[in-house]
Amino acid sequence: METFQTHLRLSFKLDDDERLLRALSPVREVFNLKDLDFEQLMQRDIDDARVATELIPYLLEESRSGLVKLFPPIIVVVLPVNDQKLPADHYPTVQSGDEDDGEGNTWHTERSGELGQEVFELRQLVQDGERWDHDYARLKLNTGRSALVIVDGQHRAMALIAMYRNCTKWPDNARAVEPYYKLWSRSVIERYDLDEVKLPVMFCVFPELDGRDPDQMPVHQACRAVFLALNKNARKVTRARNFLLDDRDIVSSFMRSVLTDIKASSDIHSKSTLRLWNVELDSDADRTALNADTAITGVTHLYGLIERITLRGNPLERLNAPSSAGRKQTTLEACFRRLVVEDLLSRVTRDEARRDTCDPATEAILVRAFSERFGRLLVRGLSDFAPYAANNEAALLIHRQLDAGATAEFYRTILFEGQSMDQVFESHVEWLKQEMKSPGRLRSPELRAVKTDFDGRVKELEVWRQRLASERINNLLGSVPEHVRESPSVRRTLHELHTRTFTTAAFQSALFITFFAAIERENERRSKPPEVLDPLTAAEVEALFDEYLRQVNELFAPTKLERLERLLLVLVGRLDVEGKSATVTPWTECLRHILIPGELKPDEWSKFRFMFAELWQPKEHPELKDQLTRLRVALRKQALDAYVTRKVKEHAQNLGVPIARLDLADVERLRAECVDHMTTGIRALRNLSDKNTERLRDELTRSLDLPETNAVEEMDG
Repeated sequence: METFQTHLRLSFKLDDDERLLRALSPVREVFNLKDLDFEQLMQRDIDDARVATELIPYLLEESRSGLVKLFPPIIVVVLPVNDQKLPADHYPTVQSGDEDDGEGNTWHTERSGELGQEVFELRQLVQDGERWDHDYARLKLNTGRSALVIVDGQHRAMALIAMYRNCTKWPDNARAVEPYYKLWSRSVIERYDLDEVKLPVMFCVFPELDGRDPDQMPVHQACRAVFLALNKNARKVTRARNFLLDDRDIVSSFMRSVLTDIKASSDIHSKSTLRLWNVELDSDADRTALNADTAITGVTHLYGLIERITLRGNPLERLNAPSSAGRKQTTLEACFRRLVVEDLLSRVTRDEARRDTCDPATEAILVRAFSERFGRLLVRGLSDFAPYAANNEAALLIHRQLDAGATAEFYRTILFEGQSMDQVFESHVEWLKQEMKSPGRLRSPELRAVKTDFDGRVKELEVWRQRLASERINNLLGSVPEHVRESPSVRRTLHELHTRTFTTAAFQSALFITFFAAIERENERRSKPPEVLDPLTAAEVEALFDEYLRQVNELFAPTKLERLERLLLVLVGRLDVEGKSATVTPWTECLRHILIPGELKPDEWSKFRFMFAELWQPKEHPELKDQLTRLRVALRKQALDAYVTRKVKEHAQNLGVPIARLDLADVERLRAECVDHMTTGIRALRNLSDKNTERLRDELTRSLDLPETNAVEEMDG
């Protein structure tokens, strides 16, 4: 790697600074997201509100406190591009050597590409056989064959770029963010001494990455490595961003392969409803709740899920799965077994491989197997699970409605671009609001107009958000009678289910782990005597997943009134329909609250597994069916025992007496009520007949008196 450091001034003259300002753009403008492979994506998010309200004022400050300004350099990678202006994997062949300029000076030159068609040329003066690292060094760039990609310091660079554009012209592909910078019109900028407005810039080239060695990493991967090296320990870089860019973690590689598959499905002819904007790629904080309106999952959701299904232990029949907090699984034995790649790797390779030290060949085998065995099904589930499909189809419709015009592009960027632009917008609106409360720049009529403009944008954005939520609910309810569909109580409840249940990491993990854990147990059974069989093939697993998804959607696609009543009874409470009115009445003893009485946390996913295990009834696979029958019995007993214990403890606390002093008749009454509540929940979950409901009630009652180790055998009998 070679670096060249200089400085960049805010200039409006036809000189090197202005030419650089014209060529320099944030990554979000250099390439169109839809034209890039996911592996080529790098840092794309910019908080335009912060640039406009903090960095530009700081750059322009002329008071005594502003005399001393120190900025780290903006880091720019010279990225080669092909004829379609997309990232090329490597530079054209780099030639290096010493040249005489005919004036008695010797120059060491490193040039990528033929003379006249080079991507870059770096020249250093040579004296007494030593290259000068400082004086007289020159870097020539061909912006027709390269892109100047800012891998660190995009906010600092954007401060200069935005002021330059306000005084010249904004490119069409940046119109969506231009409104944030209207505070700094040309007339305002020209009041300041612009000669002192300059920033250090470091250009990076990688002469060694010219494709001559087949094992070389691509230049865009080097960009990520530079970014991660600079930001991995910085406070403002989120866990999601580090997960996304980490090239040393095999889980991150698996996750990027899923995102690559999602991006590949974003075709107008694709049957998939899933698009990259349905994944929250980053957020303004390390939190588990999603913030993006269009998202059904996020990087932290996927990372945790993939880590569990590839590296962590099988939850077996436990209702409470072990917590994943604070522990990092580094060995890959479980991963090799689950991906069925043990025959593809030598014993030495398997013994030496670790989560963060896989050689490229081993990583390629693992990623390929992961995509085949897990990745494709993750994408399928995120596309076709009914609540997700309802959301994704609504997002597609809104995206089409916001397809043209500069104003539409502003809202489309916030809702669909995945750059935390919603947080940028909200922070800018809040800053404008606070500025209006105190004397300052917003006292001028011109800048008050900016505040008025953003007040209008707040209202318009909320309209689009409500349209998205409304379309999502319409898609989910299908042919439910109109008076129920339009009920504010029903619609509010379904919106809360989407944001607080369906899109949580816990629920999503349960949806997929229930299936993958059962497949792993079946493969383990096949590997043992007396009859050793091959593992289930990828095609067989895919067919089973199709069946699983169809059966799960029987409940979670409430397209008919009966399904809606069942879904609400399981997760929220009762749907009361009287005449032309419909109301949802919450019930604290519904199945969801029996299983998870308190705050929903990521490790509560195993409680939702209870529901998915009840819904999945394999028809053509007796061994898998038997496994799930045993799982259901075990989970029912654990859930009911925990529920009875909780209710008895609450009753004792309400009376202010020890549990041992409770009246036995009261305890029996509480036990019977718990059995009734769980029976009601499971009946709604599985749509049981009266006969099967009574059988279930009897089984649950008997299980209370059985030790856990004998419950499965007793229930089977």
